[in-house]
Amino acid sequence: MQKQPVRGNLSDFIKANMGSQFVIPVYQRNYAWNPEKETARFMDDIQDLLVQTNASHFLGIIIYMETSLSGVFRQLQIVDGQQRLTTVFIFLLALKKTALEKNDEETAGIIDDYYLFNKHAPQNAALRLKPAVSSDDVYARLVYGNVDSFSQHDKDTYVYRNYEYICRRIRKLAEIYSLQQILDTLSRVDILEFPLSAGDN
Repeated sequence: MQKQPVRGNLSDFIKANMGSQFVIPVYQRNYAWNPEKETARFMDDIQDLLVQTNASHFLGIIIYMETSLSGVFRQLQIVDGQQRLTTVFIFLLALKKTALEKNDEETAGIIDDYYLFNKHAPQNAALRLKPAVSSDDVYARLVYGNVDSFSQHDKDTYVYRNYEYICRRIRKLAEIYSLQQILDTLSRVDILEFPLSAGDN
């Protein structure tokens, strides 16, 4: 039986799937959001949500197929929405970096525990997001803070360029708003979740 789409928000979607790893399949196109275009619009929307505290923003659809890895851990293969979801995780990484710069260990810990990592998972499932292969290494090193080893080639990737761009935008926002307020905007970024089963076409 085909499951029905559900409208929800990004914060709940990620937190409700604790123990899951969001996987971008190898057949999906490489991550290619441009900091000056799509990512700039995403950050403009985040800024608008900070100004308009009762507003929400619809980001788009996320279609996924669930696979069980064990009794506890699952994979959610992202069929559609991989560009949006990858950008959201880069946003979380940039927010964590800003929190550490401000010695805000509480916010950094919340981002780690609820968004970036699967606690007690095997190493291959520890990261909540497993990007497409071409972006995997750069993203993983950003998560673990291994930025000193980045080559110029790494810094030219869309993952790194968007990370640096979002860091700059968040630092500006943090002059006015708390990091928790910035994080809380994800609860007003709406998505349409569309789970597929193995028999769906």
